[in-house]
Amino acid sequence: MYGEEILNPGLLRHQITWQQKSVTGQNSYGEDIFTWTNFLTCRARVEGAPGKNEVDRAMQKWADAEFLITQHFSPGVLANMRIEWWIDGAMVYLDVLSIDDPPGTGRYQKILARTFEGIFAG
Repeated sequence: MYGEEILNPGLLRHQITWQQKSVTGQNSYGEDIFTWTNFLTCRARVEGAPGKNEVDRAMQKWADAEFLITQHFSPGVLANMRIEWWIDGAMVYLDVLSIDDPPGTGRYQKILARTFEGIFAG
């Protein structure tokens, strides 16, 4: 990062897809059936290695945070969405914990996320 206001595109080495959940019907018990649809695909920097100061500070706020994601500012992304991330030959789904625009300029966003197992409840 340069001056905490400009995002270096060379650092955006991962491709992520933001997905939003919608109700597509009900089952025989009257429970909602959900479907995830793609909202936005973008380049991002996904960090999860311990020992990085910024990641450590973020994880102090959210104890269950596993990843710090940095991306260009994207209006419309919400914390109730999930992130689909293809990494090392496997699809990983991330539960969004928080979305922040650190400098308040609308240039980039920092997202805290965690992986989840089983059915996504978000």
